[in-house]
Amino acid sequence: MRLHRVRRSMVAAAGVTCMAAALLTGCGSDGGSTEGGVTKLTFAASTLGDPGRGPLLTKWLEEFNKSQNKIQVSPAAVPYPTFGQTVLTQMGSGKGPDLIRFDMPEFESAADAGLIAPLDDLIDVSKYDLIKQPDQFMVHDGQRHGIIFEASNYAMFYNADLIKKPPTTYEEFVKTAKSLTKGDTYGLAFRQTEAEEAGVWQDIFNYVYGFGGAWSDGQKLTINSPANLKGLQAFKDLYDAKVIPRGTDAATFRRMFAEGKVGMELNNGGYVTATRGQNADLNFNVAPIPFPVRKQGAILAPPS
Repeated sequence: MRLHRVRRSMVAAAGVTCMAAALLTGCGSDGGSTEGGVTKLTFAASTLGDPGRGPLLTKWLEEFNKSQNKIQVSPAAVPYPTFGQTVLTQMGSGKGPDLIRFDMPEFESAADAGLIAPLDDLIDVSKYDLIKQPDQFMVHDGQRHGIIFEASNYAMFYNADLIKKPPTTYEEFVKTAKSLTKGDTYGLAFRQTEAEEAGVWQDIFNYVYGFGGAWSDGQKLTINSPANLKGLQAFKDLYDAKVIPRGTDAATFRRMFAEGKVGMELNNGGYVTATRGQNADLNFNVAPIPFPVRKQGAILAPPS
C-alpha cells in the first residue's frame, strides 16, 4: 500500500498552535482537499461526541483554523463504542479521516497494518519536551507513527454528598458500594458490555495492576499469574454483587453519576471535564484508587 504523504505546510501551521501533540494523517485517509490555496482536512476523535469535552475540542479546532489561512480542520465525530472499528475499516478501504486521535489498541493495529504515514521527516520532535516512557510507544520499527495527544491516569471519582469519607482499602470500597446500592441508586459503575469491549479492558487494567498483576514481565506474557487472577476475581465479585447498573453503557452510567445515581467510578482524568459538562453543580471529588497496590491504568491517546 502506498503511503499518503502529508503536506509539510500543515506541520508548520500545526506547530504554531501547539498541535505538536496532534498527529498527522495516515495512508488510509482521503488525503484532504485543496480549495483556493487552503488545505481542508478532517480530524476524528471519539471525544468529539463527549458532552463535556466535545465542545471544548471543537473550540480548539476553531481557534487553530482562525490562527492561519493555509489549513482548515473539520471535526468528525464517531461514537466511542464503534470508533476504532469504524475508522480502521475506513482506512483499510483507502478512505477515512486525515487526522485521528486513536486509543492505543487501534493505534497499534493501524501502525502494524501500514495504515499510518511515518512522521520522522515531517515533525522535529526534539523541539518538544516529550515524556520518554510513553513516547516510546509512538515509534514502531524505527519509524515514528504518532505523538501523544493526551495521557490521563485513572483515579476514583465519588459523589461527596453520598460519601463523606472515601474508602482507602478494597474492603472499604466494596462495603461502600454495597451500602449505597438501593432503589435506582448504585454504589459503583464500570463498563461490562460486549459492545464496549475496549473500554472494559481499560477498566479491568485498574483491578489487575491494583492487585499487583501485570500482563507481562517484560519478556513473556503473564496472563494467568496469581496476582492477575486475584484482580480479575475482584472485578467479577463486584459485578456479581449487583452494585453496578448492569447492562448499561458508559454514556448511561456517566449520566447517572452526574445525576447523583452512582456513588463511585474509576475513571481517567478527562472525566472531570465531562462530568462538569453534564452537571456543573454536582458535588463530586477525586481520590486514589483504594486497591492494595498503588498502580492504575492510564489512557494514552496518540493522534496520527
